[in-house]
Amino acid sequence: METSIRVQIPVHGWTSFCLEFHLAYLTLRKVKPTSIGNATGVKHKSVDRVLLDLACLGSQSSSNDDISQHLIQEANVSVVVCGWSDTQWTGCAFVNTGIEVEEEEEEKEEEEYADDSETEEETENQFQQDFLAAENSFHYAVDANTPEWDARKYWLKVLSIRCQLVWKEWQYLVRTVEDAIETWKSSDLCFDSMNQSITDPGALRKSLDRTLQAIQLLRTLQDSLSMTLRAYRRFEESGGDKCYFSDMTGRYIASVHAEIKESFQKLADLHLRLGSLSASCTHISSHLGHVLDLEANRLTFESIQLNRENNALSMRSHDLTVESNELNTESHRLNRESNKLNLESNQLSKDSNKISMDNHDLSERAHKLNQRTSILSDKMREINELSMNAALANQAAAAKTSSSTRVSVEVGLRA
Repeated sequence: METSIRVQIPVHGWTSFCLEFHLAYLTLRKVKPTSIGNATGVKHKSVDRVLLDLACLGSQSSSNDDISQHLIQEANVSVVVCGWSDTQWTGCAFVNTGIEVEEEEEEKEEEEYADDSETEEETENQFQQDFLAAENSFHYAVDANTPEWDARKYWLKVLSIRCQLVWKEWQYLVRTVEDAIETWKSSDLCFDSMNQSITDPGALRKSLDRTLQAIQLLRTLQDSLSMTLRAYRRFEESGGDKCYFSDMTGRYIASVHAEIKESFQKLADLHLRLGSLSASCTHISSHLGHVLDLEANRLTFESIQLNRENNALSMRSHDLTVESNELNTESHRLNRESNKLNLESNQLSKDSNKISMDNHDLSERAHKLNQRTSILSDKMREINELSMNAALANQAAAAKTSSSTRVSVEVGLRA
């Protein structure tokens, strides 16, 4: 639903009027997680209209005994007054003010309301709240027992009260968001102006993400509030629906108009505060983005340096690979020569073995010849001994013969 403040008077047909305003705004409620969903999966009856959990800005309660969440939710108020004259009219309202309060507070309010009801039954002419003007707010309560019969005065008064209540909701929301952002900024080391040594990309990226979430939240709040302010400008501008009340004068009417205008001026101030927060967060986002860019540039430069070193190492590795291939080629050549030499050595070994075997055979044959030579030597020695003995015998025989001859000669001579 969009915010609108309108006066409708049909051109044709019955003379009637319809005064209506629809105020769409955002509310901030602090609720326990158990009121949003439980273990059985049953969700809170208003959780479908929840826009955002302020936990993204670090606004969670730190107490373990009272863990709660701040939830931003859509709310709206519609009040319509229709009639034929200032004294013949009727009105209705449709109100949805956001997430209901916690159960304990609800029970307490129910008990107080029951006590008030009993008191009202006991006392005549007791104050009765006009719920079209306000509900659950005694500061802006209107006594239904003393109604305002003039339709336009009544509608303006209800509009004034509802605008003030909407402003209070917006004020609480904006202040809470502002406090959450300031608390987060003061606790985040990346925002410490004295600490310029934060270069952790993870911490910077986390801070940047939270800043972008804050910017998105502030933009959502600004857009919602802008719709409300635009609707009032259309109502207030020259020729707008406010002209329907131009004939009404008096201090009371002036006071109501002033209250309505003041409420929207305060809403405009809150819109400016949201704009200032958004600009601050945008500046922070730009700064963090610049720091991340510098860090990225530094990492890129280091990466380039590492790539250069890697390329140098790759070239050195390539050179070593070439040298290794050359050494492998040389080793392969030497292996082939070694294999060739091994083959030749094996052949020489075979030849040597053959020669050794031949030498062994020759040795055996020589040994046999030596044995035979020894035998022959023994026989030759025997023969030599026999020959010597024969020679001695011959000598002896010769001597005998010579002696016989000499005797014979001597005999012959003598004869």
